[in-house]
Amino acid sequence: TTDTESAAPYTVPLGTLTTSAVTRSNGSVNSVWVDLDSSTSTVITVLSNTFKSTSVPGDTIDSATIAMVAGTENYGLCIASTSATVGTFNEVTPYDGATCVDGAVNTVGIVDGTSRNILNSNSAAIEGGRAQIRVNAAISNVTPAHNDYTNGLTFITTGTF
Repeated sequence: TTDTESAAPYTVPLGTLTTSAVTRSNGSVNSVWVDLDSSTSTVITVLSNTFKSTSVPGDTIDSATIAMVAGTENYGLCIASTSATVGTFNEVTPYDGATCVDGAVNTVGIVDGTSRNILNSNSAAIEGGRAQIRVNAAISNVTPAHNDYTNGLTFITTGTF
């Protein structure tokens, strides 16, 4: 929940989702923090499987690039902050988080079975790169109720020469 290194396994427990609120990373729900040092241009992609129930795998929570709204089913990511001591750490649209803050309706990017660019080093080397990625989820009144929805996120760093 803070800008510190934690030990594996890395988790973002969203708790119980309700139709009356969007659940998102904030002061009480973990964010995903990404660190980057690279002597060359770098792109970071995110790959996600389906956000689904482990007991009934056919029951899923959809993901789309939209503004999160309480009562509307969606799951996605947005980048709250980036920094670097040398170079720049750029957020890639649609994850660029124009509204990725506590207490706001976050606009999120889709996470699905496709590897999608989420961050890059602006075609240059980077040192001390750090980014905060917030996880957002909401359900509708027709989303099947389960206490075991889960999703895996894989972040892939690729040097571009």
